[in-house]
Amino acid sequence: MNDFKQNFDEAKKHFLLIRHRVETILDGFLVSVENSSRVVNKLLDRAGIDALLTCRTGGLQGVALRIQKNCNYRSFTIRKERASGAITEYEKYLRALQNGHIAPTFTVQAYVDTKNDIVLSGGVARTADIYDYLEKHPEEIEMKKTASYNIGLAKFLPVFFDKFKEKGYWIEVFQ
Repeated sequence: MNDFKQNFDEAKKHFLLIRHRVETILDGFLVSVENSSRVVNKLLDRAGIDALLTCRTGGLQGVALRIQKNCNYRSFTIRKERASGAITEYEKYLRALQNGHIAPTFTVQAYVDTKNDIVLSGGVARTADIYDYLEKHPEEIEMKKTASYNIGLAKFLPVFFDKFKEKGYWIEVFQ
């Protein structure tokens, strides 16, 4: 099995681990866009949307998903820079916000134990609130780097679930 297919299959399995929890929190049905048509996938990827939430009220909202394996930092991790120079989630969202473009309404960050196929923790918050927190509370943020053994070296901004909630932002944490 090639690496892309293996990574895709693994991501799908992890998505299914968190799907019900996120649907319950957001009161809707979550649909991954990974298997969508090439055009739809490209458009949504450009906006930083990994899944669509079909709301019980009839609306449709974008969701950014990040699932990390075999760790539990209890934080949203927003990539700020990539060694490759490729555009990051941070840049996509700021560009969308500044220009009135489509962007994810919610961000979901989850941590899974791949050996036991269990969710260690996760958080759901409004994407706008996460970026508001980054702007208004820089003293809480310390830029981190991915470990040297990771593929795709990057710098990221961690937003810890507990600190985010302490500042009065809406967040639902799950296990």
